[in-house]
Formats: sequence, structure tokens, C-alpha cells
Amino acid sequence: MQKIILWGISEKNKTLKTIANNRELFGAPVFKKADLVFKDSDIDFRAVSGTIVSAIYYMILHGKILGTTVCEIDITKKEGKERYLNTFKKIIELCYEQATDTKK
Repeated sequence: MQKIILWGISEKNKTLKTIANNRELFGAPVFKKADLVFKDSDIDFRAVSGTIVSAIYYMILHGKILGTTVCEIDITKKEGKERYLNTFKKIIELCYEQATDTKK
């Protein structure tokens, strides 16, 4: 999967574009539900999600292919992975809290 992601961002390819489009279709129902939560808030949850997905891709490729850390956290180690997962969870929770508070 890592090689496919790396290949997909390195060159234009019809097959990889189809895979990317299918990934977007897979996530569409989730975003339709999330849109209802964030409708009247100033949180762009799709942009937040895209940022998190991009960060995950980057850190995994960086750690697995280059064998390096990002901000001195090693995503290839259990502790590093847990730190990032907890952080992403907190970001998402904060977005939901902010959206809920805005609507009150």
C-alpha cells in the first residue's frame, strides 16, 4: 500500500487515479453524515480529515521508506503510532465539541 501511495503521488497513472476516486466514493457516506454535524459551524471537517489523512500518509512513508522520525516521533514504533493516533483522536473530538458548542 505504501508503494502504491508513493507511486500515486509521483506520477499520473489511470489505474491509480481510479483507485483514488474509489477511495473518495468509499468515504462519501461518512462525510454526508459529518456534514450534518458541522453544517452550522465554522469547522471544515472535510479539510480537517484531509489534513489528518495527508499527515498519516507522509509520516508512514517517511518512517517506513526513509527510516526517519517526524518531530522526533517514530511512527514505526508502537509508542509513536499511539501518540499520533491519540492526537488525531483529540483533534477530531475537539472539532465535534467546537461544532456542538457553536450550535448552542
